Amino acid sequence: MPPKPAVADVFRCAVRTTRSGRDQVNVFYLHGILRSGFFGYDQVDADAVALGVFNAYHDNLLPQLTTDTTLDDCTAVDLTNNTGVVGVHSGSGSGGLAGVALPSNVALCVSWRESLHYRGGHPRSYMGGVSGTFLADPRHVTTSFAGIMSTAALAFRTAVNALTSTAASSYKLSGVHYRLADAVQTPPLVKDITGVLVNTRLDSQRRRLGK
Repeated sequence: MPPKPAVADVFRCAVRTTRSGRDQVNVFYLHGILRSGFFGYDQVDADAVALGVFNAYHDNLLPQLTTDTTLDDCTAVDLTNNTGVVGVHSGSGSGGLAGVALPSNVALCVSWRESLHYRGGHPRSYMGGVSGTFLADPRHVTTSFAGIMSTAALAFRTAVNALTSTAASSYKLSGVHYRLADAVQTPPLVKDITGVLVNTRLDSQRRRLGK
């Protein structure tokens, strides 16, 4: 399979958590605004972004997950070209919620909003580590907990949008679209995240099995 097209000035940040010995990964995209005189990222920028996204997740989203959820690392990859720099920050942290944890295939979906109107394909994060304490019924969390997660997600966006690095005066949490309305986007379309929606309905996440 050929590599995906380059996305100028964008980092792909993969945040890895672990539950019951299994990885859970959420991916976020950051679009940087380059300072005057800079024409790309180097290692110090990738390291700063990896650290910043790790901390933003640690401080805002991780506390809303169960205590058996551990935060392990964040890998930031510069998508400007296929030899872009890669930064990795490894750390530690555990979820902040007590109570019986729901199975690992159960997740609460955070839907990220953009200034685009189309059906399907919006950026989403699936948050595993849901506490049974906040169940309204077997298929839904309470409205109040959905609101708590929404507030946490918005705080995560605020923290990410406050990041800077040597080359970039600011970053924006963004969505990256390689296709839109069944049309290939050349170059890929990058749109700022403008808001968030957390539904009370529980979703499932399944690991794809190899052949």
